[in-house]
Amino acid sequence: MTIFFTASFDGKKYYQKQYDFIVKAIQKTDVELISPELKNYQQSLRPSEIKKFKDPKILHYEAIRRSIELADAVIIDVTYSNTHIGYEIALAAANKKYVLCLSLDEDFSEKINNRYVLGAKYTELTIDETIEDFVAKISKNILTERFNCFLSPAQILHVQSRSLSENINMSEYIRELIDRDRKQ
Repeated sequence: MTIFFTASFDGKKYYQKQYDFIVKAIQKTDVELISPELKNYQQSLRPSEIKKFKDPKILHYEAIRRSIELADAVIIDVTYSNTHIGYEIALAAANKKYVLCLSLDEDFSEKINNRYVLGAKYTELTIDETIEDFVAKISKNILTERFNCFLSPAQILHVQSRSLSENINMSEYIRELIDRDRKQ
């Protein structure tokens, strides 16, 4: 499993110590970690793409975007929030990547109502367990199995209609039906 971790660049002067705790906690879970903190996030770009972007800021944000797309899940420290962090959360959720929003001050899952966005308030003492719980949870939810089935034309029309009305694709609609059934 691959996890992408990021945090506010402007927040580094205030929260670098916490960012380091988070990186260490993620590394303890034996996942592959991609992060600007480790300076390995630009590896997601091909050399020809790196040459294409003359502006280092554009290169940086393109590497972050690509890293989010390649990762199985994303962890973001949102203690020092800004527009870039909000964009990265939205980008990850739009790509159907589970996102853990970590904050020293508040639990963002109470603010953001999205299936893929989770939040947690953390401290130096709780960060390891918070990260372990997130990795365990998403490990169970990453789509790794393929299942084909036959449906009647009437069933297909129903699934198409319901998925359109809920603004999701047919596969997502069927997965949501299964998840709802499992919760009952």
